[in-house]
Amino acid sequence: CAPCRKEMPAMSAWYQKQKKGSIDMVGIALDSSDNIGKFLKQTPVSYPVWRYAGNDSRVWMKSFGNTVGGLPFTTVEAPKCRHRETILGEVTAKKLDAAVKTARAKCPA
Repeated sequence: CAPCRKEMPAMSAWYQKQKKGSIDMVGIALDSSDNIGKFLKQTPVSYPVWRYAGNDSRVWMKSFGNTVGGLPFTTVEAPKCRHRETILGEVTAKKLDAAVKTARAKCPA
């Protein structure tokens, strides 16, 4: 994923700037374990990356708001109030900040 090579380091840097314990972040990969390992050696990140091992990634992504099945796709959730912000396409620190701000406004602590 060419866009991923660009955005994952930016997401990693954004994640490292967050107050510890205030944000959880996880990447979900839709590839083989070998390919994921190779990718992460070339593009290390500061957050965990999990491998999707289900049978229908499009249905799974749709359950998170990805109606077109495109990648990259990002979801910001406030689970306490079940609010979700979605970003389809390239993610920037500005987009992440805006999504988190909106989620926090919808679900105050």
